[in-house]
Amino acid sequence: MTIDTITNQKTPKYKRYKAWIISAFIITVISAIFISNREYLDMYYINFRYNDYEPGDKIYAKNFYLNDVNEEGEGYNLDLYQLVRPINESDVDAMDLDLYKKSVIKANLNSSHKPYIMERGWQISGDSLCKHNSAVIGTYVRYEIVNIRLDDEFHPVLHYVINPNRNALIKDGIISHKYKMPDDYLDSDSTFYVSLLDLGTNEIKTFRKVKE
Repeated sequence: MTIDTITNQKTPKYKRYKAWIISAFIITVISAIFISNREYLDMYYINFRYNDYEPGDKIYAKNFYLNDVNEEGEGYNLDLYQLVRPINESDVDAMDLDLYKKSVIKANLNSSHKPYIMERGWQISGDSLCKHNSAVIGTYVRYEIVNIRLDDEFHPVLHYVINPNRNALIKDGIISHKYKMPDDYLDSDSTFYVSLLDLGTNEIKTFRKVKE
């Protein structure tokens, strides 16, 4: 048996083995990417499957905010969310502080922190919606996949950006823990986000009577 014969016999097996390794590697990489981005992919799928809004479309509140009341007979308000972001070194440089204090703050900045949305006191008043006989909380602008913060973990969620109904927009003046932003965060902008869980599908026909 010649060397050429041995080589020819081994080559097909080697090629099959090499192709198997490459295929396994590609599958492993794709699986790792999928697993690490599963939450984001789920949100994109939900948006693709259920979001039929176009910019300017009216967005409605669930009937709950229009016709349900608590034990005191008071209606409920729909919470809006706003984006907050971690303080960065440029923010620290702009502070009116001594250089030493600035250096201490910079040294304690947490690079793992991310922007996220939280309640900042802005709400859509259920009573105001009832007074105007409309469930419209605003108009659709776009969708965004933004983070929420649970303890020190950040999770992507699908929310809609809206232009709120100014006739029903109120600011909760009560100082509450849920509105308190972490000390190392700042308000990002004035964009309003609404949770999909609070939305109805269309205008309703009956509204509770609101005490004047």
